[in-house]
Amino acid sequence: MKPLLPPDRPVAVVAPCGAYTPSRLEAGLAIARSRGVDVQPLPGIETRHRYLAGPDEHLAAQLIEALTSDRYGGVWIARGGY
Repeated sequence: MKPLLPPDRPVAVVAPCGAYTPSRLEAGLAIARSRGVDVQPLPGIETRHRYLAGPDEHLAAQLIEALTSDRYGGVWIARGGY
């Protein structure tokens, strides 16, 4: 089976919705890394604003960076929600 992700670019990890549980995200990142996926949480992913993963401007900026940058070969959303 051919991989769907480019092997030379990491997968950006962002949290553009609800706040995530750090231990659960770390467990998921560990599984991905054990399978050879280079997952890279964007700086500031740990930001919180009430029940969200940061203020609206922060959430939008991270998602836009992950989706438009040539640096990343894919995007992984840390958690769904609002």
